[in-house]
Amino acid sequence: MHLDDFVKDAVSESIQMGLRAPISDAVTAMLKDALNDPTFQEHLENMVTEGVHKALTPREQPEKKFKNVAKFVDGFIRPHYATTKSKQDQANWSKRWYDHPEVVARLDALWRTYERMRATDKEGFLESFLRNHADYHMKQIMSDNAVFASCSHNDTPSVPLPVLPPKPKQDPAETTTTSQ
Repeated sequence: MHLDDFVKDAVSESIQMGLRAPISDAVTAMLKDALNDPTFQEHLENMVTEGVHKALTPREQPEKKFKNVAKFVDGFIRPHYATTKSKQDQANWSKRWYDHPEVVARLDALWRTYERMRATDKEGFLESFLRNHADYHMKQIMSDNAVFASCSHNDTPSVPLPVLPPKPKQDPAETTTTSQ
């Protein structure tokens, strides 16, 4: 730091400290005057009342396009992921999609995301929804290695992934070693 900078900083700090008290006193006096002014009091009261009313008034929820996940599947998923009549039997889809909990979870998440995005961006949400959400999840549901891969000809129910119970841990004090 140069001497000039040091002097400038010291002078600036000295001026600020000298002005702090008079400015604080002036602002305090102005606020006291304002608070005693009936017009200001009324304006302040209106602002507070309006703020409280706004905070307590429930926001109007936009009407959903689809009432539930089943209506969403019938009205959006099936038409948007349709197949030709000749290939319908080859499509990896289950006519009983609602019997597959892992599929219901994904479709329910898609429906909720669709409604939320639609409520916030009615004009441009669809492209983003399809690209970032629907196409991803529908691949997880309908691709050749996905949940419905076995459902194209016969409706094969889903089963949870298998699991083996963990082996009980042995107490190191109980284990004995034999020497040979």
